[in-house]
Amino acid sequence: MIEQPQPHPYSVHARICLGVAAFGAAPFVAALFMGMR
Repeated sequence: MIEQPQPHPYSVHARICLGVAAFGAAPFVAALFMGMR
């Protein structure tokens, strides 16, 4: 029995989480940076 190679679900999930976190944190970091100076 040969197993079909499939993309690892964790890496895809982690990539999506990192993308969402980056998009969610970008405006907050920008506002914080603007408020500091």
